[in-house]
Amino acid sequence: LFYVGTSALSGTSQKEQEKLLQTAMTESAVHFYALNGYYPENLDSLLDNYGITYDKDRFFVDYQPQGENIMPEITVVKKGM
Repeated sequence: LFYVGTSALSGTSQKEQEKLLQTAMTESAVHFYALNGYYPENLDSLLDNYGITYDKDRFFVDYQPQGENIMPEITVVKKGM
């Protein structure tokens, strides 16, 4: 449902890309929970189920599950270049 690729966002700033990626990750996790009754166990599960892609050389994504019924902590940070 959500597609985030930095090549598709070339007209936006790094900060905007970071915010869009954060939003896509969060909304995908919530959608996954609504459909399955639990949050994804790890980042790979979230990325695989929603086809989210991002430039791993530009952004670091940290996904910390808190439990099946507690929203995971999702952090997106632009890497220093």
